[in-house]
Amino acid sequence: MNQSILNHLFLPHDLSSLEIDYLMESRNQNEYKILEFMNDFIKSLDTTNELPVISTLRKCIERWSIIQNMENCIASMLQSTIQQLTPGDFLPLYFLAQNAAILIEIDENPPHQPLISSWQVLLPTQNITSSLEPHFSCFPVPTFRLPDRSQLLSRAHCELLVEFMNNTIEFSKATKASYSFNNTLEVPISHYVCQWWIMQFQGVQINNQVNEPVSFRKKHRDQIRYKYSSFPFRRSGLWMTIKVVFHTILNKRLGNIGTIVYKLLITNFLIYSISTRQISIELLVHCLRKIVRRLNKIEVLLSRMDSSNITPWIQNTTEEIKQKIDLLIPNPNWQTPIEQKELQKLSKVYLDSDQLEVCQHSCKKLRSYLQHTSTSLRQNSYGYTSAQMTLNSVIHGDGTLPRVSDLINHDNDNKCIALAHIENWVCFCLERWINRSLLSQIGYKCFESLQSFYEDYESEALDFYYSNNKPTDPAGYSRFIVTSLTIIYLMHKKLCEDTQYKRLELHTIRIPNILDIFEFLVLPNRDDMIRARDLYDYFREFNGKQYPDLLSNI
Repeated sequence: MNQSILNHLFLPHDLSSLEIDYLMESRNQNEYKILEFMNDFIKSLDTTNELPVISTLRKCIERWSIIQNMENCIASMLQSTIQQLTPGDFLPLYFLAQNAAILIEIDENPPHQPLISSWQVLLPTQNITSSLEPHFSCFPVPTFRLPDRSQLLSRAHCELLVEFMNNTIEFSKATKASYSFNNTLEVPISHYVCQWWIMQFQGVQINNQVNEPVSFRKKHRDQIRYKYSSFPFRRSGLWMTIKVVFHTILNKRLGNIGTIVYKLLITNFLIYSISTRQISIELLVHCLRKIVRRLNKIEVLLSRMDSSNITPWIQNTTEEIKQKIDLLIPNPNWQTPIEQKELQKLSKVYLDSDQLEVCQHSCKKLRSYLQHTSTSLRQNSYGYTSAQMTLNSVIHGDGTLPRVSDLINHDNDNKCIALAHIENWVCFCLERWINRSLLSQIGYKCFESLQSFYEDYESEALDFYYSNNKPTDPAGYSRFIVTSLTIIYLMHKKLCEDTQYKRLELHTIRIPNILDIFEFLVLPNRDDMIRARDLYDYFREFNGKQYPDLLSNI
């Protein structure tokens, strides 16, 4: 039980792996124990120099902790509890089955007139997990005034509240295979408590307050954890309701300073929760970090606060919390015993230097493997060298292009390497080869050699990347497309630069589906994407020229 309560209060990191949650098992039948725990804390507070509002909270939490227990929640008990409320008293109720809460207050002026309000407690899973940003609920919610408490005390009304407590009226709908069903893992719909319950009272009116209430927000971040467990961990809705009720009452009684009193009270409760229980060092450190962060935020608020008659209580409570933190901080050497035990275990594991079989090994299998691997590498290296495949040189010594089939050893690994080097050579070196050839005696005959080289490459590449006898290689086929378009691009570019073919700039390039091809390329790195984009821009420019394609006739 202790671990479960701390899980909901502090949200440690390993919640997603929890399979059993004491508070939430068996339809949350033990969730009310958080309320009993809070009741114990309020009773433990020193009554010396106590704020009057603490007494109001004490009576509120005492009644609430009794009636929130499902075993005590019967119509007669509710009637008796509402009847005992005096002006200035509060009675909250949390309806897990409806995902809603209500707050009943007996007004002091005019006396004996009930003020009622209701709100949704937890957000649906879709809302809470749809973004990384925190979600907030805004308070206070609208308050409504009843002429008297007779309707609240009626047997029918109390039975209705008991029904709200025990049975869900409506779940949110989920859709599967074209039909909808109740999503029982989702929070219920709170409409019936938040709206219908208030509207069914006769003579109900919205409460017009003279002083504008102090607004505040409650954060829903980290409400759900779902990783390896069968069901998601969802933070207790009752704990959220407790915080809303306390904050509402304190703001109503103290105004703006109520927020600081609320934060100090909750921080003190969190300290109480870990100081009265035996917990692991890891969890203790996690809890203390959260408490210290809360305290730092409170001190920022205190620096902006003007002095008042509540200031002494705030200062005393702050110092009390700091003293408790100092007492709870673990010894900085708490890991030393663990390290010593580990060292003792390691000291038992040692090597005897006299045992040669431990310190020496013939490694016959390893040596045999390395010799075999070395031989294979030398053979592959020889094949690679004989093919004259380097990144910067695919051509023969006289500057002519070889047949691709002569460069490729038909072993698949070597073929893959050879094709990759050809493709890299086209991307990085082909333009220089064309420029050098155009300045030589062969001139534009180099395009004939390039065409023959490309057709040979095309045959080998398609057979390797897109064969019917083995799985296709999308990345390799994409490289083939980019390489092919690069060759066409460079040939067309060089022809356009020649004055005798200048009119080519006015003619379109008609390649079927040329622009659509780029949508399907699989490009593994940024440089390939840049090259593909440059090619796309070039062919898109010539795709819309006014004159017909002439490139195929040259």
